[in-house]
Amino acid sequence: MAEGSHGDLLVAAATILGAILGVAGTYLVEYFRKERRAVRFTLNAPEDLARALRERGNSFEVRVNDFSTQELIAAGVTVRNIGNTTINHLTFDLVIPGPHKLALAEIITDNVKLKSAISIDFDSVLPPRDPLFKISVPFFNSGETFKIATFSDGPESRCTVACRLPEVKIRTVTEEDVQRRLATMDKLANAIGKTAGIGSAAAIAAAMTALLSIFSH
Repeated sequence: MAEGSHGDLLVAAATILGAILGVAGTYLVEYFRKERRAVRFTLNAPEDLARALRERGNSFEVRVNDFSTQELIAAGVTVRNIGNTTINHLTFDLVIPGPHKLALAEIITDNVKLKSAISIDFDSVLPPRDPLFKISVPFFNSGETFKIATFSDGPESRCTVACRLPEVKIRTVTEEDVQRRLATMDKLANAIGKTAGIGSAAAIAAAMTALLSIFSH
């Protein structure tokens, strides 16, 4: 390819890239200026913590009061304020579907003040199926995250969440959804980078990262 043609392609690519980033930048400015009230619930995949021990023939037993089990299913939900403003009186129901004789929930977060503010209300008498935890937080700041980890006997199932708050957008996803979104953004950035050149790829990757941080975190 002639040197002049190569230079023309670079100029054209840079022009297109500049236009794309300009539009994206304008959109992002407007996006940040507008008040957004949104909570994302990421449902964690259930995991049988005792499976490996059972498969190796090891003796394993969890005892809670008078109940014992050789199954211990870990699941739960990760909650994040993905908006740009504080949400007051966040409340939601967390259910472990199916019949269970053991059902526990634990708050997990590095934020000591947030942890002390979170309340878990649970019926002292375990229902025969679909045990429910009522979670509440007086106020939930933008960007804050916490997890409610659940532990139960079988069956191995993902928790469900029910949440209705006025003027708050609720998003419910799975861990697999988040991983697929990350993989898609990676592929898109790589494909555009191969077309536009090394310098353009870096700029596009930065733009994609910014967009991902808004819509996926």
